[in-house]
Amino acid sequence: MHHHPTPDINQDDPTQQVQSTALSIPFEEVNGRRVQNHIAELKPQQKSIELKVVVICKDAPKELKNKEILTQCLVADHSAKVLCNFYGELGKILKPGDVVYLSGAYTSIFKDHMVLYQSAKGGVYRLRDFFFVFDPSGPNMSEPTYAMEIDQKTGREMYTIVKSSANQNNTMPPSPDKLGKNNM
Repeated sequence: MHHHPTPDINQDDPTQQVQSTALSIPFEEVNGRRVQNHIAELKPQQKSIELKVVVICKDAPKELKNKEILTQCLVADHSAKVLCNFYGELGKILKPGDVVYLSGAYTSIFKDHMVLYQSAKGGVYRLRDFFFVFDPSGPNMSEPTYAMEIDQKTGREMYTIVKSSANQNNTMPPSPDKLGKNNM
């Protein structure tokens, strides 16, 4: 009788982790799990974010100065959309339509816009979730322009939105161009 220290991860099985990271939650638990966060609630500099999202589209991978490969995807849940950066192999593997569970993710401001990042400490699972509800007309949380200010009382950095999209209150979905810009 021999014991395996870690469960075998079958690379061909999409229900397994896309990446064997520090996340040691069984797949079944992740798949049925209610996540703690929703994209519409994200704030700049937020940590330990847990989300279930669908990849809407992805950019071509870029090589960074430190030779790391970065792939930026637009991801969505039922509440909103946000740009999300994935590093290394993971970005190459993910494709539009994949439903992904992110654990330990964080937000940061890049070129005055909020971006979601996959954390090295967190984990990423690709889920076999065929009935994932998301709202393509929801607000894009990476659209508003943020400015950094110093809080006079605490001396800490804080970000405020200086320019938002026209659809400020997000109670109504944007009308005709909801399906794209092809009706100009």
